Amino acid sequence: MKRLTKVLLIFGFVCLILGFVSFRIVADNPMPFPWAFVGLAVASFIAALFIDAPFFREVAGMRTTKHGLNLGVVVVLVTALLVGVNFIAVKRVKKFDLTKNKINSLSDQTRTVLHALDEDLKVMFFYDENALRFRDAQNRDVKQQFKELIDLYSAESKFVKVTYVDIKRRPDLGKEHGITMAGTIKFDYKGRNTKTEEFTEQAITNSIIKIRRDQNKVIYFLSGHGERELDGTSSDGLQGLKKYLTDSSYEVKSLSLAQQSKIPADAALLVIAGPKQAFLDGELAALSDYAYNGGKFFIALDPGSRSNISKFVRSLGVEFRDNYVLDPAGQALAGSATVAIGLGYSPTSEITKKFGGMMTGFQLASALAQASDRPATVVLEDLVKTNEAAIAQKDLADPQGKKTLKADAKSDRGPLVLAIQSSGKLVEKPGKGAPQDFQAVVVGDSDFLTNYLIEFQLNHDLILNSIAQLASDKDLVSIRTKETDGSNLIFTQIQANLMFWGFVLVIPLMLLAAGGTVWLRRRAA
Repeated sequence: MKRLTKVLLIFGFVCLILGFVSFRIVADNPMPFPWAFVGLAVASFIAALFIDAPFFREVAGMRTTKHGLNLGVVVVLVTALLVGVNFIAVKRVKKFDLTKNKINSLSDQTRTVLHALDEDLKVMFFYDENALRFRDAQNRDVKQQFKELIDLYSAESKFVKVTYVDIKRRPDLGKEHGITMAGTIKFDYKGRNTKTEEFTEQAITNSIIKIRRDQNKVIYFLSGHGERELDGTSSDGLQGLKKYLTDSSYEVKSLSLAQQSKIPADAALLVIAGPKQAFLDGELAALSDYAYNGGKFFIALDPGSRSNISKFVRSLGVEFRDNYVLDPAGQALAGSATVAIGLGYSPTSEITKKFGGMMTGFQLASALAQASDRPATVVLEDLVKTNEAAIAQKDLADPQGKKTLKADAKSDRGPLVLAIQSSGKLVEKPGKGAPQDFQAVVVGDSDFLTNYLIEFQLNHDLILNSIAQLASDKDLVSIRTKETDGSNLIFTQIQANLMFWGFVLVIPLMLLAAGGTVWLRRRAA
């Protein structure tokens, strides 16, 4: 080989390396000069071939070269295949979640929210590398925890753009965006923004829903009749429910019909939670007018109270039986038969169609039924039922529900309906115009709304899904925290022995035999 040929080849390889390095450095902002290096490399190789053509023809004709070229072609093809597969994998990411509870997947509700995005959603995570690393009990890097979750969002929608900001290194960005504490997530979408400090799917998805809205909807809780206390922090209060609703971007207000004669026009929904005192005729008329004009209700009633609202509920097509459900399932799970366990759910309602396999719990509940005199314009759907073993009695002889359950001739037998969805129009009234479509969810218990029971199994989901459905927020439904549940792989003794000897003896011997065969053939050649 001529000296000039060597120089050209070395120069070509150097230019080729510089070209690849240049492409890597300016990958985000390509410039022309990397192509100049590649062009010089190609020109150097062509010049070397032209200047020392006899040498390259002689090398090409050698037997060792032919064998080497065959191996080289195989290596190039395999390398090209691997590069192609990796390129496709990077450009078109596809993940498979094989965990039992799908803990590495987003819920259907979150996917619906992400698919509704039509502009970039800018997500900024402000962190302090040193302060966040040991924030939780497992000494886990919180930045990595957030990244694992938000990467699922980015993979689902091309509009999700994520930026990480070390607040100690870039205090100017923290000041610009009004962030003073590490661990804060800021969302920007169409000029609107919001923040959260929770690294959960529900918190992130609800934040996205919040900034997609032009205006928050208002939910009114009726008061003045002994209803559950909206801001109550005790076990029978509703502070937990209120927090869930405000976190879901609703505006929650209390309403007294004694102070104003009709339901406010901005009401997206009226909640009546466990009234204990009778309603005045004017108050019942206000409720009836609201339903006549297309109002939305979430009504939770308790048996044994002095409230007369059951008459209004009957006008919606629902009969409040005002009895006590006694359930052997509650006796087994909670030690009291007065705890009614919901096990059957409507497979068609948006509220409960994904509830299979889990329970709802109700304390001192009454059964409901479809009213025999319901208007033909009203449609009812049973949402929650007990199992067949439950019974309902008018009198609660055993308040603790610990004695053996015995049904008599007057007992209602299961399955008993605990929650009903009602929709349609009330009977037209002269002089009031045509009735509008109302919607209502009626439940025979208000205890399941309280701080004490809201976190029981699916109670939280039943409440939020009902409110989201009534308020026409189908994307704002409950997203339960997914729990890690190990999957066991069990082998019989024979299977275990086969696997042991297969990996320890059979497979190594097969590899050894294959390697020996190849070595003998190459030596013979």
